[in-house]
Amino acid sequence: TKAIVLLACDRVSEALEYFRAALSLNPNDSRSLSGAGMCELRNMQCDKAYAYFKQALVFEPYRLITIHDFMRCC
Repeated sequence: TKAIVLLACDRVSEALEYFRAALSLNPNDSRSLSGAGMCELRNMQCDKAYAYFKQALVFEPYRLITIHDFMRCC
């Protein structure tokens, strides 16, 4: 998705906007929750990142990359 490309290009703020837009359409999308968490982690907003990753793991509890990023917030 465009959000992932933006994140990969270090355009974190723009990527976060796209992930949030996706979440407004489907708040249970674990991939968008995880992506938003990655953006917040890059922005050094560990509390916000933690909340996104925690919610993502509700819907996809065995996704290793989300678990890894979640642990980086602890």
